[in-house]
Amino acid sequence: MHKGAIRTYVRHDFDARESARRPRSKIMGTIKEGRVLMSEVTQELLGKDYRYVTSRYGFGLSLDGPAQLEEVVARYRKALRYLYVHAHTKGGPRQKECLDFGLLTPLSELQGLSAGYMLDSRNASAIEHLSKLDSLSLAWKVDEPVNLQKLERLQDLAIFASPHLESVWKLGSLRILAVRYYRDSDLAVASRLDSVEKLSIGESKTFASLRGINELRKLHFLGLYGNNNLLNLASISEAPSLEYVVIEGCSRLECIGDVTELPSLKYLEVRDCPRLASVDAFPPHPHLTHVFFMGRTRPNRPIEEIVAALPNLKYYFCSGGSP
Repeated sequence: MHKGAIRTYVRHDFDARESARRPRSKIMGTIKEGRVLMSEVTQELLGKDYRYVTSRYGFGLSLDGPAQLEEVVARYRKALRYLYVHAHTKGGPRQKECLDFGLLTPLSELQGLSAGYMLDSRNASAIEHLSKLDSLSLAWKVDEPVNLQKLERLQDLAIFASPHLESVWKLGSLRILAVRYYRDSDLAVASRLDSVEKLSIGESKTFASLRGINELRKLHFLGLYGNNNLLNLASISEAPSLEYVVIEGCSRLECIGDVTELPSLKYLEVRDCPRLASVDAFPPHPHLTHVFFMGRTRPNRPIEEIVAALPNLKYYFCSGGSP
């Protein structure tokens, strides 16, 4: 065990493990699909509102606003594997922008799609026809129902809460799910997500309980961000595979005692939770190696006392602790 708090701490290795298990894309070689050469792409994208980006799927483009979308689809429909469309950022305010998902239907080989903070959208159901999507991020509310169950290969999903995306709770293929503005009070609705390994819930005004987490048998990572009705972590110990717990900005959180009962817990980070003052000393948990209380999270006892019984502790830190 280290004798003092460690300020340069090690972040969880879940994402590192994810990178290792995915095949590396050959981004340095010549891209021949659709008769598009890397040199041609590099030359053509100079000075335009879209640019080449690297992705784990291969050839990808980032569009600064949707104005160039039709051109991109027409030129790279067979070669494109990843597309990121985000709000226009050049030259100050623009007129209200709208992302027309219907324009994307020719992209039959697309495996990753990320729609950034668009002010409007239409024809969202066209997403259903992108049958090869493995990763989908919708950072704005869509305009009509989308049956995500038609995306049989989908494993990685990030969405704003929306009444038009309720089919997410039936996606047994998902491995990674991030939801903002979660609409339910607990996790009962997520009981069918038995393949999910990483779950993040943020900025929910209704989420108040982890009841139902026991159904997520493969869950390794849980992130809770800005959920201000969450008072405690009751029921969290019913997640047998959970290894990483990150809690940030949950302003009413008062108790985390149940987290130390997780049989597989390795990493705990609590950040900016000002009401969490009383933290009991942890029992001698065999797997817990990283413990951090950061930002406005200030336990009423020294961090050294809280973690003293942990036999395999590697790194720990507390904002109010000794250096």
